[in-house]
Amino acid sequence: MSAKALIISLKHLGDTVVSTVLIPMLKRRFPGMEIHYLVNPDSAPLVESHPEVAKVYPAPRKTGAARLLNFVRSLRRERYSHSFDLSENDRAAMFNFLAGAGTKAALFTRKGYVLRNLAARIKAPSWKYNPELAAAECIADLARAVGCREKTAPLTSLGLSPVGKREAAEFLALHNPAALPYAVCHFAAMDPFRLWPAGHCAEAVRFLQERLGPVFLATSGADSEMGLLERVIALSGGKAVTTRGLGMRGFMALAAGARGVLGLDSFVGHLAGAYGVPVVTIFGPSREKAWLPKGPWVRAAHMDLPCRSCVTGGCLPGNVSRCLKEMDFSTWVKPHLEDLLAAPFPLKAGLHGAAA
Repeated sequence: MSAKALIISLKHLGDTVVSTVLIPMLKRRFPGMEIHYLVNPDSAPLVESHPEVAKVYPAPRKTGAARLLNFVRSLRRERYSHSFDLSENDRAAMFNFLAGAGTKAALFTRKGYVLRNLAARIKAPSWKYNPELAAAECIADLARAVGCREKTAPLTSLGLSPVGKREAAEFLALHNPAALPYAVCHFAAMDPFRLWPAGHCAEAVRFLQERLGPVFLATSGADSEMGLLERVIALSGGKAVTTRGLGMRGFMALAAGARGVLGLDSFVGHLAGAYGVPVVTIFGPSREKAWLPKGPWVRAAHMDLPCRSCVTGGCLPGNVSRCLKEMDFSTWVKPHLEDLLAAPFPLKAGLHGAAA
């Protein structure tokens, strides 16, 4: 029986992008291995077009016992030789155990979670045990535990779907008819402690518009995000455009063709890094050593404060983070953007007809 692996990533979008470092390691260790993914439904577009992923299973949510049993049976019929749980939660541990792979592996989780630690025979510590270690290297450690030999984690990688390319082309035909180089910015966040003030965001947008061209503001379309983005648009001169209405596949193609991406520590930076796009990621209380996107054109912007990387929910009233509130654009972010914009980065022609 040929080798077949199930990669389980039931966390955030960015975690699913980072999980792709496992794919080339497994392919080199087990030539001909078939790779499947089990992900949350909103993460499925991220890996469904990956050239090395044969099948994607969206994990069922709030389903009855009969439907769950049928889903588990479909996993077991695959007869996986390996399964890798990268999620650090009990739901994923359940699927890792029930999928029935001959070799079950998982990132080692916090003490006290019996199910998570019994569901897998092979374990590797997660980044939470070593703040100096990148999340991608923790996943690579898990691959090394099954015989992979790479000393460092490879780059993340993603594919593009024909639907996504078409959606991005239609979006750009409307908002960038001159096919100018453009930037994508991601400033929206659900939690106040992760937000960069609107005034700083607007400075960044004006700079990118002057130095580069059109700027598109990434959003899920939620009303909670639109208030901030509308303020940024108004403060920056009213020319920036949000990506509201553009689906995940189309946004992936839009990000893949950008000249640069600027944003908070989120999946957008990881997405751009996977396509080799220049990225400046703004870090507040989160740890850039763990979550800086992988890629040759990546920079981390952060303030030099002794309390930074505290991983807390805001140190100022209103759950606001000082290391973001006081991070002015000119001092902490602009130099990184100037560095990347001056680099001889080749635009990727042919992704959706906008890059030249």
